[in-house]
Amino acid sequence: MAATGLLVWQAAGPIDHAFAADARPAARVQSVVVTRGLDRLTSPLSDADLARYRDIFALLDAGQVSRVAPLMAGIQNRLLEGHVQAMVFVSRGYKPSYDELVSWLQRYGDLPEAGAVYQSALQMRPRGAMAPPAPLSNNVANTVTNSGAYLPGPLDSRDREVRAAFKAGLDAWRARNYQSAAQLFSAMAQRTDLGGEERAASAVWAARADMRSGRPQQVVRLLDIAVGASQDFYGMVAQALLGGPVLSPAGQAGLPGSNALAGVTHEPAAQRAVALAKLGLPDLADEELRGLAAHLPSDRAPAVAALAETLQLPGARSRVNQVTLEHVAVRSDPSAFPMPDYVPDSGFAIDRALLFAIMRAESGFRPNAGSRAGARGLMQLMPATARSVAQWAGISYKGAKSLRDPGKNLDLGQAYVQRLLESPTAGVSLIHLLASYNAGDGAVGNWMDGPLADASDDPLLFIEAIPYAETRQYVKKVLLNLWTYSEQMGQPHPSLRALAENKWPEPDVTQPATQMAGYSGGGGYRIQNVDTSIGSYR
Repeated sequence: MAATGLLVWQAAGPIDHAFAADARPAARVQSVVVTRGLDRLTSPLSDADLARYRDIFALLDAGQVSRVAPLMAGIQNRLLEGHVQAMVFVSRGYKPSYDELVSWLQRYGDLPEAGAVYQSALQMRPRGAMAPPAPLSNNVANTVTNSGAYLPGPLDSRDREVRAAFKAGLDAWRARNYQSAAQLFSAMAQRTDLGGEERAASAVWAARADMRSGRPQQVVRLLDIAVGASQDFYGMVAQALLGGPVLSPAGQAGLPGSNALAGVTHEPAAQRAVALAKLGLPDLADEELRGLAAHLPSDRAPAVAALAETLQLPGARSRVNQVTLEHVAVRSDPSAFPMPDYVPDSGFAIDRALLFAIMRAESGFRPNAGSRAGARGLMQLMPATARSVAQWAGISYKGAKSLRDPGKNLDLGQAYVQRLLESPTAGVSLIHLLASYNAGDGAVGNWMDGPLADASDDPLLFIEAIPYAETRQYVKKVLLNLWTYSEQMGQPHPSLRALAENKWPEPDVTQPATQMAGYSGGGGYRIQNVDTSIGSYR
């Protein structure tokens, strides 16, 4: 077994196991703006250790592994030693031994790189050797690809029953048996064992069915149920139908005070995150806070979120809300929908709110995010797609590694959106565009000729009839994000009004010409005017 402390390193051939793939940690020191929040946090490292670590990470970035050990010998606080060793493992020309990997896992199994080190150790395990120690549980969340964050979990018997009941209501609707659909959806809306968005969806569809069947008496009551149950997709649709304020954001919050951070600052992961942020390594700092949030009790989640906000780590802030907090509790909190200072290299060519909405769903604002399929970066672009889009748009593209650069990824991502708009499928509406971004315009075109053929005049039915659960959830998630960001930016959200009026939201993604400060979203039509609104649901 290798000695404890700084491992004994030996030069070897190029690494060729699992840890050499996209799971490798980001060694490159990024250029970051030191915010007033980060600047006021006390570093767990001395100035001398910060300087040495900064030099070490620069050497690792340059591939000069042999010069790292002398600098490590002079460091007093070994807080980041595990990260250093993990980066050494993936350096060009260095191949760690099985014993080194096992020793690292024994000492640093709670680090974000633990999953990749473990997989590498399994592949290198000699015959007859004991199995390597598994990563600690608080990093399980870090092994999940961000692009799948919106996917539903495995279905239990209760989930199957609920989804079967909802499908029965949709089937009755599609058969134009609106009275039966109203009864099925209304029964679900009354159930207290359902989640908020499930009740809201049922209530909205019950209201639609009552309107279609010429029985408007219960419509307002049903929409009130939806608004009270959820602030997610169907809750907002219900608010727009009622003509009331769509959002009531709290406004841009200030930096959290020291009391808000007190619940986590003593945690090693939090201390490492602060040190990494001060060293200009926000991706690793982000991973540390994601792992911390995954294993702490839920009552300490606000402290993790406050630290993420202070360190300007929007991905971690968003992930904390997804994993540990109820949507209803954070919908009015602007920090749950962060707006980092990411700008496309050529500037914004499409609606900034839409770009942020897609980023939040695709990567959680993590430049290093990757999927098992190979998609990369903020907009989760496949390298082949990026290459094709770069040629189409005349954008310089130097390969898959460049997709980790926020400016380049956003440049290619917005160009991809623009190219999709030229498709006769994706260009039909904003809903078609989002579905095509997720599943491909070829798949969406096939659905339009098949399972979606009877939804050509019903946008909400179109969404619910999408045969891929992932795409169905994705469209609703991005629309919810878009409406929230539009509100934060003082822009109207015409796509929400369009859905409320049973119209296809236009695929106009250009930057709004006017910032409508103080816009409350109250321009949606009022369903109380039953005589005029019933006609919208012909």
